[in-house]
Amino acid sequence: MDILSFLSGAAITVALIIIAFLLRKKSRKKGIIRQYQSSDLDSSVDKARTLLNAADHVKATENNAIAAIWKARKCDEHASMNENVYAIKGCWALKKKMMKVGPAGYLSDTPLPRSCGCYLTYLYNLRSLPENMLTDNARKIVNK
Repeated sequence: MDILSFLSGAAITVALIIIAFLLRKKSRKKGIIRQYQSSDLDSSVDKARTLLNAADHVKATENNAIAAIWKARKCDEHASMNENVYAIKGCWALKKKMMKVGPAGYLSDTPLPRSCGCYLTYLYNLRSLPENMLTDNARKIVNK
């Protein structure tokens, strides 16, 4: 009888921990998206663009993107950042030492595009990275 009550208590505890973890993950996503919602009186198109960029960023980082290419469209302010490749901190390729941080640096060091028309194209595999961001081990694997 004691073992049965212990096991049921342990199962309930594990279930509560899993529920708390899932709720925390959901609230983190909402917080990231809320951070990029515009508070002033922008047009609805600008708000939609900002929200779409934020949601795209959350989705890409959760799906193990390793880098992002900045695309400047009709934006003189970010024209110098066009086609820059930014590494994503904590990605699997950096952890396995398969890629190096490029000259543009990390994506987290630059603000995400908001309502200017710029956007990011996310990269998920080593073959899509520029040659200067690959390590020797990664080059061997890519060239096979």
